Amino acid sequence: MTEKASSLRWEVMEERKRSLAAIELHREMLSQASEDLKFLNAGIKELECLTETRRRLIQKRWDTRKELRVAKNKLIDMRKSGEIKRLCSSAFMVVQKSSVEVESKIIRKAFEIDRSVLRSGVYFLLSGKNVVYVGQAVKMLRRIGDHSEKQFDRIAFIPCHESELNEIERAFINLLDPVLNIDGSTMKTRREINGVSQ
Repeated sequence: MTEKASSLRWEVMEERKRSLAAIELHREMLSQASEDLKFLNAGIKELECLTETRRRLIQKRWDTRKELRVAKNKLIDMRKSGEIKRLCSSAFMVVQKSSVEVESKIIRKAFEIDRSVLRSGVYFLLSGKNVVYVGQAVKMLRRIGDHSEKQFDRIAFIPCHESELNEIERAFINLLDPVLNIDGSTMKTRREINGVSQ
C-alpha cells in the first residue's frame, strides 16, 4: 500500500504541477490579452481624434465654399443692380468736390476688401479716415501684398474693368494727392495729369 500511496501521491503532485503550469499559462495569456486590449483602445482613441480632425477640416472646407458662394452672389447682385457701374461712374463725377468730401464718399461707398474680391479695380489704402495711397490692380490680393511696408489699417476697393483702371486711378491721385503715392509710376501719372512731358 505504501507503494500505491506513494504512486498516487506522485500522480497528484504531477497533476498539481500541470494545473499550476496551466494556470500560469492562462495568466500570461490574460496579461497579453490585457496589453493587446490597451493597445487597441489607444488605437481607437487615436482613430477617433483623426476622424474628428477630418470632420472639422471637411466642415471648414464647406464653410469656406459657402462664404465664397455668398461673396460671388454679392458681386453678381451688385453687377445686376448697377452698383458697380454707379461706383465707377461716381469716380468721375466727384472730381469737382473737395478731397475731404471725396475721401468720405470713398469710405462710405466702397466696400471693404475681403478674399472674395478677385477682380480688377482701383484700391485705396486708408489710415484712420484718410486715404494715404491710391493704386490699381488686375489681381487685388496679389497687389495688396506688395504694400506690406506701408502704414495703413484698412483697404477700400472700387471694382472696375481693366480698360478703366488708368483713368480712374489718375483721377483719384490728382484729386486726393495721397501722401504715400511717391513712386516713379505715380510721378509719371501726375506729370500726365498735369500735361507735363518728360
